[in-house]
Amino acid sequence: MILIKQFWHRLNGRERLAVGSCLATLALAFAWFALIQRPLSVLRQAPALHAQADAQLASMRAMAATAQTLRQTAASASNAAVDPLKALEAALASHLGATASMTALGSSVNVTLKGANAYKLLAFVAAARNEAKALPVAVNLQQRQSDGAVLWDGTLTFSLGTSP
Repeated sequence: MILIKQFWHRLNGRERLAVGSCLATLALAFAWFALIQRPLSVLRQAPALHAQADAQLASMRAMAATAQTLRQTAASASNAAVDPLKALEAALASHLGATASMTALGSSVNVTLKGANAYKLLAFVAAARNEAKALPVAVNLQQRQSDGAVLWDGTLTFSLGTSP
């Protein structure tokens, strides 16, 4: 600090003015780059960022409205009266076809399989749970090979009612 004071006192008036002007210019440049330029660029970008945020908000509101509509549709569909026996028959016919037959015994249903494909059997059980609200309560299946394909024989017993 002492060296700076000695240097300053050795300068004549014009030199002091020139050095002072250079230091003031450097201070202004530092203030511009460090303190003003970044906030100014953020202010310039604000309208675009605001428009982007508004678009995202509109999209989120549209998705929320769609979700609400789907919830209401699902609630009304689940409240509609569905005959579980007819739904199970339809699932059996569409997924297993001639490889299965069904017998109703009160609130339970026996499905007899003869050479059912594993993937079709899986799709049928899923449809029985989701559409007919039938719960599998007993399974007796045997696996067999036929021309390189895995087939299933046996019986499935379902309880008709509401699934948990």
